Amino acid sequence: MKNSIITIPLALGLIGCGEDSSKSQKITAPDLRPPVEESIPQTMLNGRTETSLGLEALTTCPTDNSTDPCGEYASLAEQAQCQVKNRFFCGGPTDMLTILDDADRRMAEIEERSTIEEEQKIPCFEADAQDASSELVFPGNQTFETHLNCKDNTIGLSFGNKDDSWYIREGKATEPTEEAGAAGAHVFKITGENQVSGYAWTATPDGTYEFTTLMLQIYADRSAGTLEVTGGGVGTGFCSFHYRSDADYIYILSNIAGTGVTCDSDGNGSTDSSDWVETCLAASSLDSSDVTNCASLKSGRTLTTLGRAESQGPDSDTYEGTASIPSGNSLETFELKDYLLSLYEAAGDVSDDIPDFAIE
Repeated sequence: MKNSIITIPLALGLIGCGEDSSKSQKITAPDLRPPVEESIPQTMLNGRTETSLGLEALTTCPTDNSTDPCGEYASLAEQAQCQVKNRFFCGGPTDMLTILDDADRRMAEIEERSTIEEEQKIPCFEADAQDASSELVFPGNQTFETHLNCKDNTIGLSFGNKDDSWYIREGKATEPTEEAGAAGAHVFKITGENQVSGYAWTATPDGTYEFTTLMLQIYADRSAGTLEVTGGGVGTGFCSFHYRSDADYIYILSNIAGTGVTCDSDGNGSTDSSDWVETCLAASSLDSSDVTNCASLKSGRTLTTLGRAESQGPDSDTYEGTASIPSGNSLETFELKDYLLSLYEAAGDVSDDIPDFAIE
């Protein structure tokens, strides 16, 4: 069965009442997708709606997803380019814009629910947002800045506004089941309408990894024209990868998933730093470029590379952890089964101090 994600609809956005109105006001917030999309080189998005046949998977999106479009490429650098393009920029459950679209679409529902008449109010926004950063712990014992005004336990959503930033967090609303597949969770911050950062992850409750199981960390800066993403898992094509792009170049550091449950990318029987590959592409064409042209992108990374740790699979299978990263780079790993599931549950377990979302 082809790996896929069944996501929980994400309510994004957050609350800022509209301008003066004699009749009604409602919650509004900037969408997540636009700053991220405008930070991506257009060549990485080419082919998202293409319908013709015979497409080159290195530069555009294939229409036939029944087979791996990247298997035909012999070099690890080409495989990495193809996997990044097809897994994260061509639509589908692991596509970053799809993940953000889910968030923005749900926000439209929240805005509709939050329309209030002049005499009404939303009590949870009467007080300042509370700091909930310490409630979730990410790889490397890292927290993520999060300030919350309101929660809605019926959908596992919490959100808030502080200064010039909005925050959204979603996790467990109901117990995940084997029939439901992978369980998705997110935490995002959007500053102004230019910077988007956060984590998205999926957990597989039954531990089979039949559905894609992963963690991504994202940072986009529309003003600078840069996008940075790192992560990995099962069903993503990577044990670990780190992507960063600007208007000129695209840099990818990757440990492509090996055969079966391994991270032995080069297939030599040993999982080590030789299983990593650096790829540099010209943003205007996606043609291979000298890796030195990506030196500033590499040195300017703000995120620590994330990758999967050794994890227990079904039938006592052990999924190999990410290969040792080459010197000059840093790696933090995450366990695929119990850790991602507990983080999914924690994202929906909001402090009782955060009031419920209601209109009075």
